[in-house]
Amino acid sequence: MQISIHTVPASKGLNWITQSLDVAGRRPALVLSTMLLGLFLLLVVALFAAIPGAVLVAMAGADNAHDLPFSPIWVLMALPVLTIIFVQPLLFAGMLHVFREVDAGRPVGIMGILAGLAGGQAMALASIGLVQLAASALNVLFTRLFGGAEYMAQYSNYVASALKGVMVAPPVAEHEALMFLSGLAIGFFAFTAQMYAIAQVQFQRREPLAAVIASLIASVRNVLPLTVAGLVMAVGMFAGIIVLMLAGGLLVMIASFIAKALGSLVALLVGLFAMALVFTLMFGGIYLSWRDMFSDEQPPASEPPPQVQAEM
Repeated sequence: MQISIHTVPASKGLNWITQSLDVAGRRPALVLSTMLLGLFLLLVVALFAAIPGAVLVAMAGADNAHDLPFSPIWVLMALPVLTIIFVQPLLFAGMLHVFREVDAGRPVGIMGILAGLAGGQAMALASIGLVQLAASALNVLFTRLFGGAEYMAQYSNYVASALKGVMVAPPVAEHEALMFLSGLAIGFFAFTAQMYAIAQVQFQRREPLAAVIASLIASVRNVLPLTVAGLVMAVGMFAGIIVLMLAGGLLVMIASFIAKALGSLVALLVGLFAMALVFTLMFGGIYLSWRDMFSDEQPPASEPPPQVQAEM
């Protein structure tokens, strides 16, 4: 099936971010609670996935007779990461689903976040996680190319030392600028390929590989509006972080005068609210940009025309 891809003007990048707030504002409690639930579920999944690695680390520390052919620390790190890579497309599909239903004015609840598990698309969505693995492989390739022959070994030693609480000097790449630009490009296209593929599989029932390819093509054609959206969101996040730090710091200070535990609780709530707001902007922007680039869906009218009201 041929996939229709629309090219949109650069000004759309700003509209996607501002309109995401408009859509979320129709049911702010639902949208924010859905984003928080998504974050919580990802955390729970990561914690459960870390259990086998934690057991191995405990066994290796308690009994040196366990001569494992690998480092338990890498299991502790890699298993949660791999699990999240394949689980997050399911939760991201649910977040996009909630935005779509709110935008269309259809009834939806917080459990709409599990929409990715319904409709027989779960395996297709999970397979989109392979995009991140491919991007990681490309990052390693370009890191070896631009970092130098010893950079990877030095970086591995730096990470292992940090995990043990020992601080060593970070490695320096031979071509830092090229390595940074390659990582930025890979991250951009991996993010857009994954997110728009999730939306296509969830909403349009497309095959994952075809959806990923279409997402990459759309990202190239619409690199200007996507760049504008990214810059607007980055500036908005920076300004929002400053405001939250000032307002949240004041609230934490006032709460700490009452009780130290209360201050910690307020700090946690402010942090969760900030993360939920970032997710709201991000997933709202992704949904709206998918609608403009891949879908023929029209935004719902704020008020039905008078003749429609008369017919009803």
